[in-house]
Amino acid sequence: MADHMFPRIAVVGAGYWGKNLIRNFHSLGHLSVICDSRQPLLDQFAEEYPDARMECDFDALLDDDAVDAVVLATPSVTHHPLGLKVLHAKKHLYVEKPLATNFPDAKALVDLARANKKTLMVGHLLMYHPAIIRVKQLMDSGALGEIRYIQSDRLNYNHGRHDRNVMWDLSPHDLSVLVFLGGGQMPSVRQVEAINVSPKDDLIDMLHLSFEFPSGVVAHLQTSWIYPKKQVQLLVVGSEASLILDDTLPLDKRLLKITFDEQGQRHEELMPYLALEPLRLECQHFINALKGDWTPKSDERNGLAIVALLESAQSWID
Repeated sequence: MADHMFPRIAVVGAGYWGKNLIRNFHSLGHLSVICDSRQPLLDQFAEEYPDARMECDFDALLDDDAVDAVVLATPSVTHHPLGLKVLHAKKHLYVEKPLATNFPDAKALVDLARANKKTLMVGHLLMYHPAIIRVKQLMDSGALGEIRYIQSDRLNYNHGRHDRNVMWDLSPHDLSVLVFLGGGQMPSVRQVEAINVSPKDDLIDMLHLSFEFPSGVVAHLQTSWIYPKKQVQLLVVGSEASLILDDTLPLDKRLLKITFDEQGQRHEELMPYLALEPLRLECQHFINALKGDWTPKSDERNGLAIVALLESAQSWID
């Protein structure tokens, strides 16, 4: 086992997203343990990461004094029960989005983290996306004029639909961006349209959500599990200019500023930003927060706010 500097991090869940967290924390020099119930999967990771310990037993992991922090990359329904165990074990916690699948469970995690004086960070990845940060800078600089409208589309095909519904699976990304771009303001739900197209279950496959900020700015989100073409796009409309961020394009062509002259002619300008991997920046942020004893950007308050928005929208569906 290599000598790991504080914090020594265990990643729980080595699946689709967990493997990316494992890769980043390892490259940053802080991966200590990989925990998963599937031994064949651990055997594969043992070959790739020989300096990390493989662990099948989650409870044994929590008893390990050599682990300072736990990263939960597990299904959202497990975030509350597993997160409580991590915090009871007096370890710092990084939990993937959403913080929990209902507000009381999310509040319980927040209260315990505060009581035990442990850092709780939520994986709201897009708050660390350099292009999103650039959008925020341009909004704050006045380059767009008065902000009037924001739209976020997250449409794709998901064969393995497994979450509570598409909103709880995908919308935390967009809601965290909304709150971030709104300077921490909490928007109010104005309209929700939910669509289920599968005869096999009652899971919601497509959602249209409308919000309004206290400032009067209107926002609209679209999320879908059944869209045959991946579409990940953010639109910010201002009185002087608009921005389109298309996360499916090559890095150097993703962020476009659009203006119209007095004759109605459209003008486009590519906006530069640092093309760094958002997940690596997020993982580094968690490490820096633990080392520096400061609050992460996507802290427990941010995580709780997003769950509150999700519940507010869910009440329109139920």
